Amino acid sequence: MGSSRTTAKIVTFDDFSLDIERGVLTSADSEFALRPKSLHVLRVLLDNAGRVVSKRELMDAVWPGSMVGDDTLTQSIGDIRRAIGARGSVILRTYPRRGYMLDADVIAKPEVETPTGVDAAEPARFRRTTSAAVAALMALCAFAYVVLSGSRSADTAPANANAESATATLPQQADLPVLAVVALRNNTDRNDLAYLRRSLAREVTLQLNRTLRVRTVGSSSALAMAATLAPRQIAVELNADFVLVGEITEADELLRFQFALYARSTDSITWRHSIDQVDLDALVVRRELASRLADLLGTTGAPTPRAVSQLSADAYHRYLRAKALLDNLNDNDARSAHELLKIVTQMEPDFAAAWRELARAQWRVLQLDDSIDKHSVRLLRTLLERAEKLDPTDAGTQSYIAWHEVDFNGSLDRGVERLSQALALNTYHEDALRNAISLSYASGEMEAAVKFARFALRYNTLCKSCRYRLVHALLNLGRLEEAMTELDTFAALYPGGKGTRARILLFSGRPEAALQAIKEERNPAFRAMTEVMAEHALGRDVTGRLPDTVALLTSEPIWEASMFAYIGENDKAFAALERYVSDLRVIRDGEVVRWNSVFLGGAIHAPELRSLRTDRRWVPFVARNRLVEADVSLRELAAALPTETQKKAGPKAGSLD
Repeated sequence: MGSSRTTAKIVTFDDFSLDIERGVLTSADSEFALRPKSLHVLRVLLDNAGRVVSKRELMDAVWPGSMVGDDTLTQSIGDIRRAIGARGSVILRTYPRRGYMLDADVIAKPEVETPTGVDAAEPARFRRTTSAAVAALMALCAFAYVVLSGSRSADTAPANANAESATATLPQQADLPVLAVVALRNNTDRNDLAYLRRSLAREVTLQLNRTLRVRTVGSSSALAMAATLAPRQIAVELNADFVLVGEITEADELLRFQFALYARSTDSITWRHSIDQVDLDALVVRRELASRLADLLGTTGAPTPRAVSQLSADAYHRYLRAKALLDNLNDNDARSAHELLKIVTQMEPDFAAAWRELARAQWRVLQLDDSIDKHSVRLLRTLLERAEKLDPTDAGTQSYIAWHEVDFNGSLDRGVERLSQALALNTYHEDALRNAISLSYASGEMEAAVKFARFALRYNTLCKSCRYRLVHALLNLGRLEEAMTELDTFAALYPGGKGTRARILLFSGRPEAALQAIKEERNPAFRAMTEVMAEHALGRDVTGRLPDTVALLTSEPIWEASMFAYIGENDKAFAALERYVSDLRVIRDGEVVRWNSVFLGGAIHAPELRSLRTDRRWVPFVARNRLVEADVSLRELAAALPTETQKKAGPKAGSLD
């Protein structure tokens, strides 16, 4: 296979220009010199932009007649991705067991002789959109997009905001086996190992989700399983094909990590492995376990984040302790996690996950101290940008940046852009899907919220927030029977939901039943509000109850607005909504530093407020408070989710009793 010959000196694609003679790839803020073979690989990929080029074709084109292995090609691919930067693995996509594709619009395609054996293909062309919101999303969803780089200022406008767009797409993969990694059993007398039970299982899940050809059950579901349950029962409860169980034992000053893989198809343990250690090193355990499972189940070839393989045991154990503390949702634990993660990032400045978790901990501390200002917002963004620079392929970091864009920059467009990038990197990422549900609900896209929630629950059946958002989205859409069915499932798994049940009954035309159901609600303000609405629906005079109820609702203006709207007191309803908007924003030194008003989208779609939509004050209120009701393409993104068929039924109500 002959080498390619290029007559053009400059080739441009996406935001980059490739100087063929100098072998330099440049963008607006960077310049990267490629090695000759890496340059040659990029030229072949540019010539075949939009088409998957197999590894063999690339090796025959670049190293004709030479005996080179996959590692040589992988190094060149890595060079190109590093040159591209944060979007390297998105623009230059890996297709497991098939090859690589440059997924970008080659604006000035080089005049290249097609190497022998490499079929010329017309580059994929992506139309641009006239809608700024759709453009920002579509550019990421189709993997042929222009995104904000991690180093770009937070207030930079999205690139190509006025271009035409293609239909939203996300990676569509065939059905893969589902694997659940449950918490380890600590069968030692060492309390200092307690944090490893859940933290190590969660870390293993994250790594396997990125590198193995399996779907991993969400950690919030897998870790909810009691370690004493039989693997067979866990597999049934979580709809899993495989269950990985493990335990920690100690004998003769030797720590032993024992793992076993249960296969549902054969109803048996199909694999066992033990790892012995004199000195605890959880990273070695994680790495060896992932390697063994890769041999069993196959790998996607996804790259390992920078510096993970070189971490010190001490730093990694501090990181795991911090993760365990953050998961506890305790104020003091959040502060302790914050301090631990600051130490970890000092010890290991190239550890991307530590910077991401430090941003999470920093946000928790800022909320506790009520110390959100422009400086703290910039600090949060800096931490997230550091994490992104070190590991641009981490969907978790991208989903956190999405919330930063919405919450602090007031930009739903850029938030959706980042969210779509997270889902493009890993459509099944637990945090990304939770954020997609919440952002869809908050911005008023109830249909999208339902689709995201149902998709997330396929592989995270015990996700409390996913199911609860699903219930409320269905309620807001008026799909009351579905809402009640989902609420029954929720109530069988978790306490709560009594007030929501009363609301569903009320809007189902059963105010008497709603009055009975609301008696079990623990929140006195919500209970009083619902009683007023139910009694009003029964034709009773509620005037005498209003003063006491309003007093209870002082700190809940959205509930007050709902009650007044339901009983026809629109003036008071709008006054309460204005207070709600005011409470949502955080203002420091006369400037808005936190734009929470976008989250009114979910609140204003509540069925109690429907009567306000015909009021002449509604449209100005929406416009004045930056509420988002326009199509921001969350529905299109939800529609692009993979369509694989769920093979087994989800959990039944009461199945965990």
